Amino acid sequence: MKTPIKPLALLLVFSLLSLSACQPKDGSTPSAKGKSGSRQTEGGVDSVGGGNGVNNRTFESFAVKVEHTTPFTNAILPLIKKMQDIHPRFASDMAHIALHRKWYILPVKLKTIPAELIGVNFADSKTQQLAVQSLNAVWIDEVLYKKMPSEKEQSRLLLHEIVMGIRLMQYKRPLDQCHSEIALKGLESDKKEYKKAIDQCAMKYLFSGTDITTDLHNGNPVQLTGEDYDNIRELVVTLSDESKTLSRLELEAWLKDRSFRSY
Repeated sequence: MKTPIKPLALLLVFSLLSLSACQPKDGSTPSAKGKSGSRQTEGGVDSVGGGNGVNNRTFESFAVKVEHTTPFTNAILPLIKKMQDIHPRFASDMAHIALHRKWYILPVKLKTIPAELIGVNFADSKTQQLAVQSLNAVWIDEVLYKKMPSEKEQSRLLLHEIVMGIRLMQYKRPLDQCHSEIALKGLESDKKEYKKAIDQCAMKYLFSGTDITTDLHNGNPVQLTGEDYDNIRELVVTLSDESKTLSRLELEAWLKDRSFRSY
């Protein structure tokens, strides 16, 4: 007569079989899965992003207040004040790009923009990429910046980036447009009125029902044309060398003719 298998023994056998089925074939421990099914790694999801830097420092640590730099205070600020008398709204744009864009001066070699895209017909090997700009930030090659022969050349580079930033304003959202209208207050020694105006912009767009998240470039990459670069260089020369004779009507007509910036 066979001895019946006790229920406890059956339970033990079933448990061992279940444990074996849960182990990976290679003998490693099971991976944790996220909702998307991708493996979770310590600190975040696989290959999504993380901190970046150079010379053991984060990119953020290279941020500068460009309005506190010597080339700005000695050349750009006086120019903005001069433009305030000629075209206050344009001057406010200039102040806005200086105050509301993040400026980074860091020791990296920037990728050269192809010559045909910047409107010149000589070889890329003859050009130096001194700076690059996005909708929110300006990146300057610190090594080349320090090698520039004079403070005047450094201020001209800053002016170039400010003018380019004004050209890119057409892609910016309503909140940034509001900030550009009140930016001259940010250059005053007493910042109370500026802070108050910033809050008013926030109130205006948070509670007016205006869509402040509208993507003005419809999801397409923002890319300036060779003609844009030509116009930027022309305006930089005009502002730096001919501002004494520049009139509001002349500047307004130029901006309209080149579809550069409308107010």
